[in-house]
Amino acid sequence: MMRTEDQSQFKTEIKLWLKKHKLGYGWVAEQCGVSEITVRNWMSQKSIPPLKQQLLERVMEQVPSPQPTLGGLPGIKVDACF
Repeated sequence: MMRTEDQSQFKTEIKLWLKKHKLGYGWVAEQCGVSEITVRNWMSQKSIPPLKQQLLERVMEQVPSPQPTLGGLPGIKVDACF
């Protein structure tokens, strides 16, 4: 079973990852096959079940990072390889 401090660190990583990818708890709920309320409970007070944590870890590894945009304007991508 996972220790509380490990869950706390993982929850922080999820929150930062979601912010970076402009996704929310509703998206996490869809990926895990649970309700958004369940995800909110996981993130605030309850433990994330081990199988759901493994699923989230895999999803976080596989979803590509968002491309930077020029001046924050959507649809204008910056190609760093000129």
